Amino acid sequence: MGVEEGEFLRDAKARYALRMALVEAVESASGLALEILRVRGRVAGAEEYPRLFRLLGEEGVISPEAASGMVRLARLRNPIVRGYWEVDDLRIYREARSGGLELLRRFLSEVMEAAPGG
Repeated sequence: MGVEEGEFLRDAKARYALRMALVEAVESASGLALEILRVRGRVAGAEEYPRLFRLLGEEGVISPEAASGMVRLARLRNPIVRGYWEVDDLRIYREARSGGLELLRRFLSEVMEAAPGG
């Protein structure tokens, strides 16, 4: 099961924990994406997180569905790190409940499959 929407929205610790988990997951996945793209000669420097995932999709490293989902997660991350007053906790909650964790698993699986010897 899990925490229901109303309970989640009333629980400041749960909201904060989910925000931080999302930030850490997206930043870790972005670091991996950046390294893959650097090795492939597609990126020279810092890039916006959503663009990294789009490029991985264009390169065929991950599926278009995984790329699109990771772009969505990256866009959820941005308001969290830029200012908490902009964060839509309900949107983050719904994204997490509707497959955010599964999306991260899919991303990692597809990256591993694309890796040499994967």
